[in-house]
Amino acid sequence: MSPRGQASHLLGATCPVAGISSYRTDALSARVVRAVETLLARGKVVAPVDVLVEMGLLDRSQLEEWRLGRVPYLERVIHGNFA
Repeated sequence: MSPRGQASHLLGATCPVAGISSYRTDALSARVVRAVETLLARGKVVAPVDVLVEMGLLDRSQLEEWRLGRVPYLERVIHGNFA
């Protein structure tokens, strides 16, 4: 089974899997691209949590709380809907 097929199987039929053919139509695609471009303009490294902060989905203070172990999992403090 291909990785894409495997992901589709694991996530279920109701959850679309972003891929090369669909990333441009994904609602968050443009926001992710802008955040990554901004981060790359500042330096050479882009960490996923930095993208979330740049997109306004995660507050820096809450990121620090997570890094210090005061927040059990990052999803608890991300502003968004995972459904």
